[in-house]
Amino acid sequence: MHAKTYAQAPKPSAADMARIGAYQERSPRPGPSANVYNGPYPAPAGKGMTPPATRTQGPLFSTFRNRLVPDNGSMSGVNEPSTDGEGRNVFATGNWYAAYSKNNGGAWTYLDPSTIFGGGFCCDQLTIYDPGRNRQFWLLQYGNHLAIANSSGNDLAGWCWWNVTPSWFGYDNATTGFDYNHIGLSTNFLYVSTDVYSSTSTDWSVVFRLPIDPMTSCSGFSYSWLGSQDFAPAFVQGAGDTMYWGTNWASNVTLGSQFTVRWWADNSGTIFNFVRNIDAFPFMFGNQGLCGSANGTVKNWCQRTDSRMAGGGYLAIPTTPTGGFGSNAILGFAFNAKQDDGHPQPFIRRIYFRLSDLAYIGYSELWCTVCAQLYPDMAPDRRGHVGIVWAWGGGTGSNVFYPGGGYTIEDDIVPFQPWDYDFLVYGAGNPCLNTADNLRRWGDYLTVRPYHPAEVGWRGTVFSLRSNAGACNNAAAVNVYNFVFGQARDAAAYNRWKGK
Repeated sequence: MHAKTYAQAPKPSAADMARIGAYQERSPRPGPSANVYNGPYPAPAGKGMTPPATRTQGPLFSTFRNRLVPDNGSMSGVNEPSTDGEGRNVFATGNWYAAYSKNNGGAWTYLDPSTIFGGGFCCDQLTIYDPGRNRQFWLLQYGNHLAIANSSGNDLAGWCWWNVTPSWFGYDNATTGFDYNHIGLSTNFLYVSTDVYSSTSTDWSVVFRLPIDPMTSCSGFSYSWLGSQDFAPAFVQGAGDTMYWGTNWASNVTLGSQFTVRWWADNSGTIFNFVRNIDAFPFMFGNQGLCGSANGTVKNWCQRTDSRMAGGGYLAIPTTPTGGFGSNAILGFAFNAKQDDGHPQPFIRRIYFRLSDLAYIGYSELWCTVCAQLYPDMAPDRRGHVGIVWAWGGGTGSNVFYPGGGYTIEDDIVPFQPWDYDFLVYGAGNPCLNTADNLRRWGDYLTVRPYHPAEVGWRGTVFSLRSNAGACNNAAAVNVYNFVFGQARDAAAYNRWKGK
């Protein structure tokens, strides 16, 4: 179908806003009960980052472009931006908008997620691009199902889609809902995970894979899935012929000291599962994080944040030993952690597994000496280097930082913590208030992808507020940043493809 397009982001109708607001008030839903490790915890894994008073950029790395996705008063303060594309063609989604650009973010054309695939939309969206087939995939969450769509990467207005209902996986449509999704690509399959909330099933989530080739021709297909008691499982980028995913929240792990990894080869129907002990970290549940400024100017923007997997992991074969873990092929994951004696505010724990046997080989951290850092997403480039995006804000002592976003590059130039980093976006407003429980919130995720087709550098998206937000079920004054970053040596590759 060819979608109706708009020059500005369409505003949801009053009826849509009432439904969206009611749903967003209770999302993300709380996680299930599980065993929790309660300390002690190791000291910080290395140096922390300190934001300058105003944004400065290091001499080696570059933000090649940084464009706003105009909001037209139709965006949520819980923005959840996602992006991907190839060269000048960019697709971007978030709460409650979808847009594409065919001139590298210079101008945007909007779609209406509330109407494009039928009614009942709310709220999560994700997008990912398959460079081998030039297809843009788009996931949207509705009240009682998911929509999975795809378009040619240089079209982005013509889509075919499928409605994925609970009955696809043997659940009862009337008593089952989905929430908090992840998406990934192997060579031959699109992978999706979604948390399951059901009064008639004991599953915590379902992972399913859909064959890419018939989807690109809008044909029918068969599919496979796994229902399990893994909560918020997240896929790796750079998967190849085997998809890996993991979570720190499952019925068979101790939260804060164990992690589960599963893998599924494209040519197999067998899914393997491993539980590994990891270095302990302070697991965070809702309303435990302290992300405001000490003087109270910046409100606690992580009151509804926990340690579930917000973003994805990566599979990389470094071209040179990085991070102190040698030249092994590595699976990496990252997640939010609560403040402790060594970290003044919440931080990001990274963990590493050797691909050959999934042995746990260590950890590192993204942490700020005077603020909080949360909501990581990670992606490898073709060199095996890793780009990471994150949110930040708060402030110890006299420091005051409204929530914003930044990125990190781990590579052969700066292979050790804290790596190259850029506090890219400084916020100017406080987070929205969830009126159902009187808690502030941000998130729930950000996105970074390899920069296609160069496969060096990264395409990322973060957001900030231009002024204080009101209730979370209303629109806010949001700046959504869609940017491309890498080392200065990657500028030629970016310049080659930015107009193609």
